[in-house]
Amino acid sequence: MATTPTTERQIKKVVTSTAIDYTALITDDSIRITAQSVTVTLHAASAEDGKRISVSRRYAAGTLSSIAPDGGDTINGSAASINLVTNNTSFNLESDGVSDWGIV
Repeated sequence: MATTPTTERQIKKVVTSTAIDYTALITDDSIRITAQSVTVTLHAASAEDGKRISVSRRYAAGTLSSIAPDGGDTINGSAASINLVTNNTSFNLESDGVSDWGIV
């Protein structure tokens, strides 16, 4: 069942910064990776149809970080993670409300 964002939700964006592996919460709108080799695992795509989340890498050097789908979910139809290789790389994703996160 789809949920409709509230006016408050549209105005107030939840931004999370993380330097460790992190599982996205349904309340997260933007996640900033602030350290090397961090994996952000998306919450289940079925949790909210049309949910948008932005994941960005905000440090200067080092090894890659990644965005991983939850359990049996996919990102653009693939079960593989997305790698964020360079500084200031960002991906915007949108849930289909079932099992896939599309890159938008």
